[in-house]
Amino acid sequence: MHTRPARARWHYTYGYGAPAPDSDRGADAQIIADYWKSLGMQVRVVDTPVYVVYASGGPLAGLSFSTAPGDYYIAGTSLCVPGDAADLREQDNG
Repeated sequence: MHTRPARARWHYTYGYGAPAPDSDRGADAQIIADYWKSLGMQVRVVDTPVYVVYASGGPLAGLSFSTAPGDYYIAGTSLCVPGDAADLREQDNG
């Protein structure tokens, strides 16, 4: 018999990359930083060797946006919530 912890918690992590537009990477990073600040997140921008925006707090545990050469990449992690990840995956996959 498989037993699960009574107080199981889980979080969701997601990442997506796309070809970078032909634009000002620093300006794009600032747009992201300003938006995340408007959501109440604490934001930090690193500009070497590429622009990366890090955020925490607010509606998510953490986010990052990178202007790496060739691609822009965004990744985020949700806050932890009660539940069992295996059960939730099973529900999502039918």
